[in-house]
Amino acid sequence: MFKVNREVSKLVFLASLAVLSACNPQKPAADFSLAFSPATLNLAAGASGTATLTATAIGGFDLNQKSETTVDVDAGFGAGDTKIQVGEITQTDATHATLPFTAGANVAGGSYNLSLNITIAGLKRSAKITIKVGATTNTVPNPSNLSATVISSSQINLSWTAVTGASGYEVEQKVGTAFQSLGTVMTAGAEITSLNPSTAYTFRVKTKIGANSSGGVETSATTQSGTPQPTSGKIGFVSVSESAILGNTTRTGSALFFEAQNNEPPTIGGFGATPDSCVVLSAGQRNPPQPASLKPLDAGTELSLQSGSSVYTKLLKTAISGTVSYGNNPLTPLAAVPDNLTVSIPGSATGFPAFTNVALPAFPADFTVSTPASGDPLALDGTITWDGGLNASNSMSILVSSSVKDGPGAICFAIDDGSFAVPANVKSAFETAGATNAQLVFLSRSANRTETANGATLNLSVIRSKIVL
Repeated sequence: MFKVNREVSKLVFLASLAVLSACNPQKPAADFSLAFSPATLNLAAGASGTATLTATAIGGFDLNQKSETTVDVDAGFGAGDTKIQVGEITQTDATHATLPFTAGANVAGGSYNLSLNITIAGLKRSAKITIKVGATTNTVPNPSNLSATVISSSQINLSWTAVTGASGYEVEQKVGTAFQSLGTVMTAGAEITSLNPSTAYTFRVKTKIGANSSGGVETSATTQSGTPQPTSGKIGFVSVSESAILGNTTRTGSALFFEAQNNEPPTIGGFGATPDSCVVLSAGQRNPPQPASLKPLDAGTELSLQSGSSVYTKLLKTAISGTVSYGNNPLTPLAAVPDNLTVSIPGSATGFPAFTNVALPAFPADFTVSTPASGDPLALDGTITWDGGLNASNSMSILVSSSVKDGPGAICFAIDDGSFAVPANVKSAFETAGATNAQLVFLSRSANRTETANGATLNLSVIRSKIVL
């Protein structure tokens, strides 16, 4: 164990290091060496970091002796918030010890040098370290050896070599021509999930040191081809949504279950829809018509949505004209949507099977509709744009109406990249009905994931909607 006794310009302590024996009939003269790892430690003002000291015996030198150790420092080291402070040294194993450093909140940017000297049996050896303070974007080093490993049709794992002194790493995904942050991780790796099959993705990773970041390094990969969504079999939908209109917010939970037949899957929430496409709706419709061959299924009694150990809401069972549906009690307002929701489905012997504690996606980020402005018409060949938290893994549902009474509408499905151009089939249908423009009704961002078990597919969505009329 190292013991520190500080003076004005040096720290004196006694150290004992275990013996590292070497058996070599022609061994060199007894000696030892010292080295710091890293040799350069980057610190932001107010931040801390550690370096490892390694003692290496040469020629069978006996490190297990009393030693005198001094630390020579320049004027930048000392006590107070304008100095770099050196902490107590801690032996971690037979030949290694750690030494902590803290940059004061008001320390001036620059490089500071420290030399640690150990004298054993009359031999004095030194290890030097440079502390760099006030890292900027230009001086924060990028992660090295960034690589992307494709795990599945919906997951890519990133890995890189850690940067000494890093306070974290910001992971970004390219959406369109710009990068959007996916968040900050503390370790040298990240799992990117909820991706689309057979899709090329580009990611960027930046080193963070205090409030500063490096320029970033990029890597790209393409997800595996996904298993096509089933066109027959048992398919379930569980969703939690939050809708905002005129300053009021409502939240609902719902679930529906079907048996798809004759290769005709349901089209709920864009399931199976082609991205960046629209389905024209007749007057009064809000959703695409469902195939006549769909058979509604029972999934047992009420469903439970949990947030950790607490019940977020129960989805009560209702059966009307042979159709079974599930929804929360509308008389009990739901709290803000948490990011850790799970659902349990009791299941029915003749209907949809049971699922237990299946995780829903995290609630997607808020967004703002940029064009058209609230109340403004939408040109029949116009473009809808939005911003805030863009994420290509999310999907957008867009409802537009025509400018004529009892005219058609359209439900569109887009990638969450911030822009959607009204396609030709919508323009043609609206013009045929005599419409000269359209009206954006709502825009919904949904985070989605799919779980498969017991021959059934469960689609889980968490949705944020904006009514923009």
